[in-house]
Amino acid sequence: TMTTPMRSKVNHTSPWTAQAILPGGDIMKGDFDAFVKNQAARYTFIPEKLLYRYARSYGTRLSTLLEGVNKMGDMGQDFGDHIYEAEILYLLNYEFAYDVEDILWRRSKLGLHISDETKRTLSEALPDLIEKSKGQKKRYKHAAA
Repeated sequence: TMTTPMRSKVNHTSPWTAQAILPGGDIMKGDFDAFVKNQAARYTFIPEKLLYRYARSYGTRLSTLLEGVNKMGDMGQDFGDHIYEAEILYLLNYEFAYDVEDILWRRSKLGLHISDETKRTLSEALPDLIEKSKGQKKRYKHAAA
């Protein structure tokens, strides 16, 4: 006969995130493809690959990231590799990012996909963006929970 291995007496509970809807994850019926299609119809001026990345990264918070954006020119400075000022300001204001490493690695993993030139350009611009974000926080209705 086979014996059953002894179970550990350690309490193996699921982390609170196991069943929680995380910020931006409240996509209607969980239908990501339909969500992306709806966003593509709304933001026709944003390249498909960029919009997909935003949808994957920010989910329903995409509308907050793109608040007031009606054309690519409204995205602000292009730092290279499809990294725009609007996204960096969102990360500073809502994800509480505080430096380039935090933006590129902890909050977004964008560091995996960008050039050294883009990182340098972003690094040079960050002090001004931090100042700009301080003024913007007043207009935001809510922050990341």
